[in-house]
Amino acid sequence: GFEYDVDYVYFYDDDRSEETIKITGYTGSNTNVVIPSSIDGKKVTSIDSSAFYNNAGISSVTIPDSVETIYDKAFAGCTGLTGIIIPDSVKKIYYSAFEGCAGITSLSIGSGVTSIDNYAFSGCVGLRDLTIPENVTSIAYNAFEGCTGLRALTVNCPNLDTAFSGCTGLTRVTFGDNVKSIGYCAFAGCTGLKTISIPDNITSIADGAFRNTGLTSITLGKNITKIASETFCGCKY
Repeated sequence: GFEYDVDYVYFYDDDRSEETIKITGYTGSNTNVVIPSSIDGKKVTSIDSSAFYNNAGISSVTIPDSVETIYDKAFAGCTGLTGIIIPDSVKKIYYSAFEGCAGITSLSIGSGVTSIDNYAFSGCVGLRDLTIPENVTSIAYNAFEGCTGLRALTVNCPNLDTAFSGCTGLTRVTFGDNVKSIGYCAFAGCTGLKTISIPDNITSIADGAFRNTGLTSITLGKNITKIASETFCGCKY
């Protein structure tokens, strides 16, 4: 059953080999939230679905390096948050975990994260610069959709599908060596994107990948073997 700390609602997670804590809610009034790494001697390993949902009153949150999973909508709608550091211990960020956190201007993704689920950071319009570390092997559709304030992106994920669509402020994209393909509508509607350079490690570009962008200059790598229909539909180049 549910237990109560001074500021947190939680329960013991028995799905693991050892009993751990899952944070399910926050009842405190602090604007600068520090999530404990343990409660009653048990390690806090996850932040549950909607644990901080729509809590516009918090301006910062410290996630301890004991946390491995951030579940769906855990911080969605926390419009007062200005920055997030995802510790290296986190392996997966579930869908809509930080969706609509419009106040976030800085985001650091830890080296342990391998998967970012759909809509995880959608609508984070205050985000300016973003580096996706090379350990991330899966970015689901619309993960960063509508991040209109995003200006510069460095990404090293093997495949990208609609991950950054509608990021209208995006002007610079740098692809790492691990990127093999640019997926369906990956950058569709990124109207601020004027130039793009596709490195040699990328072999295919899917349908609509750069549809309705502002591209006027495109440099293609020498190992491109497939460019799908409507890849550059609506571009001015």
